[in-house]
Amino acid sequence: MRRVLTSGGAENLAELEIEGRRAGEFAFRVRLVPPPAGQPDAESAREQLLAARAVAPKEWHRRVDRVLRRLESGPRNAGRVQIELEKLLSQNPPGEFGILLEAAWRILLGR
Repeated sequence: MRRVLTSGGAENLAELEIEGRRAGEFAFRVRLVPPPAGQPDAESAREQLLAARAVAPKEWHRRVDRVLRRLESGPRNAGRVQIELEKLLSQNPPGEFGILLEAAWRILLGR
C-alpha cells in the first residue's frame, strides 16, 4: 500500500509511479481518504512546518525541530503542538517563516 497526498486546489492531482514486475494482468485500486472527522489535519500542519523549517533562520531550527518531533509522535499531541506554535508566534518570527508557522497553527485550529 502506498499513501500519496494530492496537491489540493482546483486541480486536485497526485502523481503515482508504477513499476512492472512481470508480464501479465494488473489492476489498480485507489481510495480517497479524508482526514479523520473531528481531528485536526496533522499531516497538512506537518507539511507547513517542514516548509517553515526550510526557510527558518538558523536560530529557530531547534525549536521547529522540537515541534515537528512532537507532531510526528502522534495526532494526540496536536493540542500541545498548537500551544508550542502560539509561543513561537508570540516571538514574531520573520517573513515567510512566520507565515508558514501561522499556517500550521491555523490548520491545527481547524481554520
